[in-house]
Amino acid sequence: MDTNKMEKLNIRLHRIPLPFRLNHVNTWLVKEEHGYTVIDTGLNHPDAEAAWAKVLAEHPIRSIIITHYHPDHYGYAGRLQALTGAEVWMSKRDQEMAREIWSHKRLTLFEQHYLACGLSKELARRLSENITGFSRYVLPHPEVTRFLADGDELELGGHRYEVIAVPGHAEGMLNFYNREHGLLIAADHVLPKITPNISYWFMGEPNPLARYLQSLNKIQAYPIQLVLPSHGSPFTNVQQRIDEIISHHQKRLDLALAATRQPATVYEVNEQLFSQGLTEHELRFAIGETIAHLEYLVYKQQVRKFMKDGQWFYERVSD
Repeated sequence: MDTNKMEKLNIRLHRIPLPFRLNHVNTWLVKEEHGYTVIDTGLNHPDAEAAWAKVLAEHPIRSIIITHYHPDHYGYAGRLQALTGAEVWMSKRDQEMAREIWSHKRLTLFEQHYLACGLSKELARRLSENITGFSRYVLPHPEVTRFLADGDELELGGHRYEVIAVPGHAEGMLNFYNREHGLLIAADHVLPKITPNISYWFMGEPNPLARYLQSLNKIQAYPIQLVLPSHGSPFTNVQQRIDEIISHHQKRLDLALAATRQPATVYEVNEQLFSQGLTEHELRFAIGETIAHLEYLVYKQQVRKFMKDGQWFYERVSD
């Protein structure tokens, strides 16, 4: 970890625990003239509350930046705002997504979509409840006081940052780049050890994998010396890491193409792409990523999609 560069930019790392296999999220505290700016917050969960209590005892929070709407980044923002009175900044699109997805009103719609993917009624119900059940981890929603967009400039810790929109992992996800030191606050866009989940959500962006690959190419054009990710440790080999992630998705696309030589449901293709024995939470991620790869192939006209007996089927287009 390049602590010298982080110290120059007045940034310090705090890890907030998560109750999953991926057991932490990195939150970045930026020291300002009067107090601190927080980047991402963790879940509204007792473990996070205990971690934040220790932080708040020594760090007066003045503003909160949310990189994207996923619960491990957004979830504690409303509670933290209530405790501190801090402003909250994020993209408008992800504010909309947070209020739409983490809502019990979408339970029936999610069930219908999962049934169309070839899941059993029981599994469709459980995965749908897994999504809407996250509402307890994100309420109360914060009141957003400033919407950030691609190309905006921010001053954090006395240094200037460019706001970079990087849709894919989340439609409205933002990165923050300090050109002077070549530092990128990357959220979940580029991670050092794991690949970010790229899911199709049955709403919004119709081809999230294409958007994600475009966003990787966008970031690859920046002269980046150090990446601060949301999971794992800061790292330097960003160009190599991007190449590895692109290669990973190409392998998944090849597997999906092979799995559709005969018409197959999403669930059938998913079994070819991912290992068995996943938790409901992990299976939901896997299904979303399977659809994202299949839809990418549909847009590339390598696979055709059709409905039969209430289920979507994908079939490889003959060469």
